[in-house]
Amino acid sequence: MDKFYIAESKRGMGVFAARRIKNRERIMVFKGPSITWKEARTPFHKDHYFQVGINLYQGKMPARRRPVNHSCNPNAGIIGKMTLIAIRSIRKNEEITFDYSTTMYNDPSRMKCSCNERNCRHIIREFRTLPGKTKQRYIKLGIVPKWLLNAIKS
Repeated sequence: MDKFYIAESKRGMGVFAARRIKNRERIMVFKGPSITWKEARTPFHKDHYFQVGINLYQGKMPARRRPVNHSCNPNAGIIGKMTLIAIRSIRKNEEITFDYSTTMYNDPSRMKCSCNERNCRHIIREFRTLPGKTKQRYIKLGIVPKWLLNAIKS
């Protein structure tokens, strides 16, 4: 049985749990070519890429195929290069989300957040702009990439 399905969400299209997903269970792996920041930000790219290094992006994710939305109170996170896991138990039919900030470093982009969570930051920005408690929680959960942790220590 598939772990997820795509459907309309309050944010447009979204990914939803097709069944209960256990805490730390792998949900999906994003795959795709590696490209530079400049290539990822060119207007012809209609796909979503995640930062996997200082100037490296990967994980072509066509929004129409796997539109995993952002949330300031996510139920999933990225481990390794591009593996999405549950960071708590996810109920059947619950939308699967992760905090985009956990894959952003030295990124001048600012996206409007529409998660409407109680802790909503209203603007999605790079990891170092997160509140201290949020950063520590994500680090403890293991959903901040090693390259990003090394970069913010430098």
